[in-house]
Amino acid sequence: MTFRKIAVPVKVYELRTGRLVSHRTLQIGGSSCPAIITYYSGSSGPGPASNRYVSPATSDVRAAFRPLVNR
Repeated sequence: MTFRKIAVPVKVYELRTGRLVSHRTLQIGGSSCPAIITYYSGSSGPGPASNRYVSPATSDVRAAFRPLVNR
C-alpha cells in the first residue's frame, strides 16, 4: 500500500490591497502508516485501495502553511 502526501491548492492574497501574492499547491505530510486501516470485504470493488493519503497531525498542517503567513 502506498501512502501519499495531501496536496492542497492555495491562493494567498495581501490583506491590505487584495493583490494575489502566490498561487501554488501545498503538500502536507504526516505519519506514513495509520494505526488502523478499515476495509469491509462485502464492499464493491476489487479490494482495499492500493493508494491512501497520510494521516497529518495538526503540527504537519501548520508547518505546511507557515511559509505563507507573514506577520
